Amino acid sequence: MSIASRIHGAHQHAAHQPDQELTPDPGQEHGPARVPGAEQDQGGRREHEHGRFHAQEHTQDHAQDHGHGQSHHGHSHNHAPGNADTPGFTLDHSRKYDSFTAMFFLGRRAAVFRKVARLSGAKPGDRVLDVGCGTGYLSNMLAAAVGPEGSVTGVDASAAMVDTANELRSSATCTYTVGAAERLEFDDGTFDAVTSSLMVHHLPTELRVPALREMRRVLRPGGQLLIAEFRPPRTGLMRHVVGSLTGPAMLEDQRLALPGLFRDAGFDNLRTGDLRPWITYASAVRD
Repeated sequence: MSIASRIHGAHQHAAHQPDQELTPDPGQEHGPARVPGAEQDQGGRREHEHGRFHAQEHTQDHAQDHGHGQSHHGHSHNHAPGNADTPGFTLDHSRKYDSFTAMFFLGRRAAVFRKVARLSGAKPGDRVLDVGCGTGYLSNMLAAAVGPEGSVTGVDASAAMVDTANELRSSATCTYTVGAAERLEFDDGTFDAVTSSLMVHHLPTELRVPALREMRRVLRPGGQLLIAEFRPPRTGLMRHVVGSLTGPAMLEDQRLALPGLFRDAGFDNLRTGDLRPWITYASAVRD
């Protein structure tokens, strides 16, 4: 979601199936475990929509947050009070961000992120770190996976995101803190699983590998890192629409970058896949 973390890499020989359905075929390697089919959204599931969202207004805010009109990796950064000290980008319009994301996933946001939570490998009793937690949307689903004996810690560079995550917290096992992905303030081997969703593209290139190395450091041996990123559309028309709404950073194809980032951070045996409509993911276990 939003935070500043950094990752850069080249494509390696990880098998990757484009446009994979939400339920992978048996025998195909697309994650640490087979992903079950989508359930219907329950009444208790929240899309965190608060008021009517105006796409034009969000476009202006998103462009401002990303230094739209400048290079994404330039020096137009947001230093709102309380934010982490980081050269990365932050998103501080938390309510608008949530509403935009809900709309952007065409009604499938909950189903997609439930599958991201399953792919993370989080089990009852686990300690999970969600880097770039944003408003806590994925964190709340991870809390359901680890249950009352587990814990989920969300970290985000934006104080506004952390404030909203605390307001929308669905479980007492979730805690949130302001911090930078490249300087995680946790001891080595603290967590059983680490996740990060829709955050990598907000990071300057030179900080992406350091951020993944930090995620690896705080994982216990045998723990799993899962990164879910935006998968840009392929057609020219849809790419133009997405670029107009979100800025150029969202048009980076992370399917090409993630394998190299994992490799350079010290991971082997990478698993990758796609979740429609907009997600690509990569995961690996720490040796």
